[in-house]
Amino acid sequence: MITGASLAVAGFLLQRLTRVAIAAPSVMGLADGAGLGVVILLVYGANWQGGRWLQVDGMTCAALLGALTVLLVLRALYRWRPDMPRMVFAGLMLAAVCKALISMLLLISTTDTATQARIWLVGSLVQATPALNHGLLLAFGLLFGLTLLAYRQLALLQLADGVMQSVGGRPARAQSWLYLLAAGLTAVAVAGAGQVGFVGLVVPHLVRRLCPRAVPAQLCGNALLGAALVVLADLLARRLFAPYELPVGIFTALIGVP
Repeated sequence: MITGASLAVAGFLLQRLTRVAIAAPSVMGLADGAGLGVVILLVYGANWQGGRWLQVDGMTCAALLGALTVLLVLRALYRWRPDMPRMVFAGLMLAAVCKALISMLLLISTTDTATQARIWLVGSLVQATPALNHGLLLAFGLLFGLTLLAYRQLALLQLADGVMQSVGGRPARAQSWLYLLAAGLTAVAVAGAGQVGFVGLVVPHLVRRLCPRAVPAQLCGNALLGAALVVLADLLARRLFAPYELPVGIFTALIGVP
């Protein structure tokens, strides 16, 4: 539930910020950047302070650092040439670079680490533990609460920057803060379940059709529907080929593509 809610809310933030319909954590490279950060930790973390960072907080920090790195590059490109569709396209390119680096790291790593990382990168919930769930729930609750408090800035983002400034908004500051929240929510999801695709892309479009247009209702709708979609995919992954359990990312893709 935490994974689905985090990805859906992050996707809603990115689509509202960029005003591009296909913007999502997986499309703009944030999920792949977070994945690269976690894979680096998995490959080299055992040698850092006796593997102390191979815990919930370490995985989340590594994912957040990777997502923020991609975000900083995208924002720098946008400042150089302010064009939102071009920035989203640049995110696709950065995602490809991160995927290539992940593949390289898996090739040079030990067999056990590579196997663990491959299962995790497809999008899997098999590593869930009470400690992981509690840590991620705390992080999600904090980030989602901050996102709800920023509902006015999210509503004003539908206006042109000049109009937003005329009613007392600060577009640049508001956008930077909301991008940080999107990166944080992506890091929570990736640290918990790896790269679960299509949730952040599909759910915001469904919620716009089903829920009232008020920003708080849209945020809560995304959190609930994103959680429900991942839980449904997880039930299918557990039941259809029992006793084998497939990665949940396979089923979110099969549900999301149509």
